[in-house]
Amino acid sequence: MTLKDLTYKILLNNSKTRDSRALLKWEVLKEKEFVKTLALGNELLMMSKEDFIKWETDTVRRCSQNLQRSDLLTGTKLIQPTPKVKEKRVKLSKEKGASYMMGKFKFDEVTNTYKEL
Repeated sequence: MTLKDLTYKILLNNSKTRDSRALLKWEVLKEKEFVKTLALGNELLMMSKEDFIKWETDTVRRCSQNLQRSDLLTGTKLIQPTPKVKEKRVKLSKEKGASYMMGKFKFDEVTNTYKEL
């Protein structure tokens, strides 16, 4: 399964990943079997240094952006973020332009704001 197919499957089946790119990346890692669930339900990232260096988290972000954009343009609207998150993303892209679109900002779910990396 390609990364695009996997990302689409996760976005389609887990609505929370549509609003959180960090959660989406985590779910991709789980599907790729880099995350192990321990006895008490805690999850542990099991990745070698080489795999971590090679793994492009930005690729997942770009892939999800493209999939959600295509989903919107085709009118299927199956994998769209919630209106609140979509509004924030649109506002940020207007304020920050290319910097936001290129992933130079990260959403902080604790403060509910975007921060520059």
